[in-house]
Amino acid sequence: IMLSISGLFFGLIPTVIAILVTSIYRLSIGGLGVVMGVATIISSGIIGILWKYYIDKYFKEKKLLSILSMGIVVHIIMICYSILLPKEMFFETFKKIAIPVLIIYPIATLLLGILLIEREKKKLIEEKIADNEQRFRNIFQSNHSIMLIIDYESGKIIDANPAAVTFYGYDYKTITNMYISQINTLPEEEIRKEMKKAFTKEKGFFQFKHRLANGQIKDVEVY
Repeated sequence: IMLSISGLFFGLIPTVIAILVTSIYRLSIGGLGVVMGVATIISSGIIGILWKYYIDKYFKEKKLLSILSMGIVVHIIMICYSILLPKEMFFETFKKIAIPVLIIYPIATLLLGILLIEREKKKLIEEKIADNEQRFRNIFQSNHSIMLIIDYESGKIIDANPAAVTFYGYDYKTITNMYISQINTLPEEEIRKEMKKAFTKEKGFFQFKHRLANGQIKDVEVY
């Protein structure tokens, strides 16, 4: 199951490595089923690889059906490899494993595939979020407009772009340890009321008086 899924999701090199490692391990165990075991290992990985590059595309958006179909094919071949067992073991083994393998193993393959699909989706979302954050960071840092990020609950300034640092006259470390009430000349209660209007989108434009590091008061328009 894991070898075929590896081929389907991770491709050639990781799966070939997995095939070699598991084949060596199976050979080291030995026993009457060693030929069947190694054949199953090799075919499972190869089917997964071929499925990824040549067959999966024909299922288009039906990824789960593709995984289930691959699981069925892998395990039909696994059952056929029973013929590699000694004659006295072949029929007994085939009779015992055929039905459970064809029912349980493809479903297990599908379930493992679903887990990896969800993992891939999560990874794509995380990459998109990281990309968006980097874009925002670039816009924030390079913008000539004065920009502050303020925590709504506490009023703490949690980030300031270079334009804001230059305008207010505080260094970055100082301004990001300050509260907006230390800059805005309104009483703290009034500041909270105005921030609530912004937070609830009741109002998007404000005119305030802000205090600079040198004590000078500036009229500012806040969006």
